[in-house]
Amino acid sequence: ISAAEAIIESTKVLGIVAQKVGNNESEPEELQVACSSMTSAVARLMIASKVKSRSDSTNLKNLESAALKVYQSNRILSESVISIIDADVPENDQEFFGTSRKVKEMDYQVSILK
Repeated sequence: ISAAEAIIESTKVLGIVAQKVGNNESEPEELQVACSSMTSAVARLMIASKVKSRSDSTNLKNLESAALKVYQSNRILSESVISIIDADVPENDQEFFGTSRKVKEMDYQVSILK
């Protein structure tokens, strides 16, 4: 149940962050962190489900399929965010900004954990 609750919470956070980024009230890196959080929550649910289910369970196969779709969607969203961020950076600053972006992303992850 706690894994499912984590997905619910991650979904809420992802929606709120997406709205804030859309309104220029938040940084795009925060959206990347929310995507990662959602993917992590789905992975936790999959692990919990595999432990408690039979390997030939139809429900488990359906859950695996849904989890894969969530992962793929989050990956597309994350790649889109990266391309938006990179488009705003001058070409001569790209190498430095890649590191800076990772640092910002890690800072947002730490702030979510607090």
